[in-house]
Amino acid sequence: MKKDIVEFVAKCQNCQQVKYEHQRMSIPEWK
Repeated sequence: MKKDIVEFVAKCQNCQQVKYEHQRMSIPEWK
């Protein structure tokens, strides 16, 4: 899943910070 996220972030470099913050909150939910 990490690779998928990396690709998504790479495509959305402009909203990299927003996605990074969102991922930090989503990661605990995934587990």
